[in-house]
Amino acid sequence: MDAPGAVPQTEDQESDKARDQLRQKGLEWNYQTDTPVPLETSSRRGVLESLSLCLTGSLLHLSLLQKLLGSENQAEPFSLLNSGADLLQRPIIILGEKLSATFLPQGGREQMEDEWRGILLFTQESHGTMIFIPIVPNVGEMWINVEKLPPVHGEGRVPSSMRKIFFRGGLDVEWRTHTLPLLWILDRNLGRMPPFQLGELHERSNRQGIYNATNSQ
Repeated sequence: MDAPGAVPQTEDQESDKARDQLRQKGLEWNYQTDTPVPLETSSRRGVLESLSLCLTGSLLHLSLLQKLLGSENQAEPFSLLNSGADLLQRPIIILGEKLSATFLPQGGREQMEDEWRGILLFTQESHGTMIFIPIVPNVGEMWINVEKLPPVHGEGRVPSSMRKIFFRGGLDVEWRTHTLPLLWILDRNLGRMPPFQLGELHERSNRQGIYNATNSQ
């Protein structure tokens, strides 16, 4: 049974099938603790919903991703995946039985580390439509070595310094430190207001902490 508030996981049979295919495609993990977990999504199983779940384990980012990246075309998801990699400045790897590809961010990452943190999506075809399932480790991390990466989509290329891409999970998300600032940023963006200045978010978060402490006494 999932813990209260945890993102629902797919059925065991579907999870086992996904893990077998991911292993065949070159994904590695610590088999004792870091088992890949396919997360349950809505019936649409689109790119934006999957990206939001990979980022925070929730749909908190979904409205913002829709605003920044536009509407979803399930018949042609590749331009959306390219734009998502650019926006998040992370590689997005899709692995599946019929389709696998690597989407690399363009610009701003010329000096690359030999190990990079990415987003992993498992792909399946359903009634002629490509669906996406976000994959995260139960705890710890998963990785794929660069020589086992699927072909790069578009004009990007894998930097010579890159050795592997990690997919990490098990991150703590706290209300005042993470969620509240994201809601402030989302509210400001949707209202077409100027972005926060450097340090302004930290100052607001500190004020919120003092307010909460005062009202709890």
